[in-house]
Amino acid sequence: MPGTPTIRRRLNRLFTVSLGALLAVVMQAALTRADVGDVTEYPITTPDSFPAGITAGPDRALWFTESNAGKVGRITTGGAMTEFALPTESSFPFDITQGPDRALWFTEGAADKIGRITTEGAVTEFPLPVAGSFPTGITLGADRALWFTENGTNKIGRITRSGTITIFPRPNPGGGADGMTRGPDGNMWYADQLGHVGRITPTGEITEFPVPGGADKVPFNMATGPDRNLWFTELIGNAIGRVEALPGRGVGPDAAAPQPSPKGPRPERPRRLLPCSTGTPLGTASFCR
Repeated sequence: MPGTPTIRRRLNRLFTVSLGALLAVVMQAALTRADVGDVTEYPITTPDSFPAGITAGPDRALWFTESNAGKVGRITTGGAMTEFALPTESSFPFDITQGPDRALWFTEGAADKIGRITTEGAVTEFPLPVAGSFPTGITLGADRALWFTENGTNKIGRITRSGTITIFPRPNPGGGADGMTRGPDGNMWYADQLGHVGRITPTGEITEFPVPGGADKVPFNMATGPDRNLWFTELIGNAIGRVEALPGRGVGPDAAAPQPSPKGPRPERPRRLLPCSTGTPLGTASFCR
């Protein structure tokens, strides 16, 4: 058939060009695809802002505090960033958490205030009753209130979404409570820099458990683990600690006897800190290196 070789050559060239373009697209996708462990950094517009706390917001963005800039920031998962200046200058915004009202709540240590910011950027500040409170950690409680630590006055605070504040003195003098988390028992737990892990019930009853080495270890931040224990960092002790939160789960000599599930926060059981090992009885608190 006349012209067939020419048509075939044209088809071959078209196929070659198309295949080359497809391979180029695939290779570029492979180069730009994020892999596990890849890190991407997004510079903050304000220099030396010292970002501190960060939390997920109800708007599918991340919200963070800029402790040295007196701002709260918002960043989308695509990296688009917005900054909101706070009404009080040099307020040292530190920790931040999502509240029960689809707003973000944060501590302002140097201003002795608790702040609230909506997803539109409207800020409300709630002054604490005592100067020098220096609030640091904050988190949402089971009672739908916000609980926070007062590093400067050795107290634990609670604020409702309407702004009603209640303050609870701690039993150990001279403490420095920092990180706080909601425990699996419905209580709030906190780390004290002077060597304790504390628990406060929704009614304000406080129990504190000593950490081996005390203030030399500087317990600093806390989180509830997937094992339903409380885990905490030791800023100077170079260790991670674990404390049992729920009674009746252990099998060792220090474990509490099984109890029926009560309503509300679970009752206290004896706790002590032991070195972590495979022989560590359940139902005790552990100290892990």
